[in-house]
Amino acid sequence: MPTVGLDIGGANIKAASHCGKAKTIPFAMWKHPHRLSEQLVKISSGFNPQARIAVTMTGEMADCFASRTVGVRHIVACVLEAFPDKEVSFFGSDGTWLSSNDAASQPLRLAASNWRALAQWVANRVDGLTLLCDIGSTTTDLIMVKPNCVETNSISDLDRLLSGELVYTGIERSSVNGLLQFVDANGQRYPIVNEYFASTADVYTVLGSLPANENCLETCDGRPRTILNCKIRLLRCIGTDLDHDTNALAVAIAESTFKAQCRLVADAIAKRVRFFDDQSLTSVVLSGHGDFLCQSALQLAGLDVPLVSLIDQMTPELSRVAPAYAVANLAEYYFEAS
Repeated sequence: MPTVGLDIGGANIKAASHCGKAKTIPFAMWKHPHRLSEQLVKISSGFNPQARIAVTMTGEMADCFASRTVGVRHIVACVLEAFPDKEVSFFGSDGTWLSSNDAASQPLRLAASNWRALAQWVANRVDGLTLLCDIGSTTTDLIMVKPNCVETNSISDLDRLLSGELVYTGIERSSVNGLLQFVDANGQRYPIVNEYFASTADVYTVLGSLPANENCLETCDGRPRTILNCKIRLLRCIGTDLDHDTNALAVAIAESTFKAQCRLVADAIAKRVRFFDDQSLTSVVLSGHGDFLCQSALQLAGLDVPLVSLIDQMTPELSRVAPAYAVANLAEYYFEAS
């Protein structure tokens, strides 16, 4: 039976078939949790209508939910409402599968499980100790894997934050003021305003690592993600406006933010590698549309090992939805073997 994997996040919903079709739609869970079912129906259109559904998630962390338990149960209920006639299975953060009957009664086994799906899928394909570095719009996952084994004792996001396997920084939704305190330019040190005026989406749009998107309104001020608007938002971070004299300063803020974020990820990578310092790292697998940031961070960390980029092995679209693709393939293997 064909399988469609769903990765239900707090800012995006991602879908992939086990044979490689990919789809992403933005969805602000914290604003519209009541619309989740209709969005799931929307994203599943165009896939095989006979496919089973395999689900992984992180959207339970959205602050519209009183707790992760409430969030998981809401997501499970919406999945079952969207697909009442389909076989649905849920992938847990412990690497096991739960039926739809068990999912709502054991919610914390499902919370923040998408990293585990991707890590297990990668582990099934490596020959030695490998670092999986997955950078998305919001977070960075740094997971060590060995052949057929995910090298972690972590189950929850709290576990992973404490171990350094989860770094809450990404290439779209991280705030500039959370990464920078000041920027040096034109012989002057400019303090950064402690306000959510600009995000890393503005940074990487200005630097050309992300495409401008006039249809994207999920920005700090609700205006489109054009290069002009991104520069305006960046300059608000130092309390000024865009004009001929400040245009270069907007680029300097973007470059400084990139360097700070690169250092943050590089330090986290070095910490994970030191934890396994008695073993030889054979490769690094890069995943997510923050691939470029990870490559720069690896250079900064001085890690000289072979890199395997999922963007090179797949399409960029499929790499961006890698956890959804992973959970679809894990389901195919598990249920066909059963």
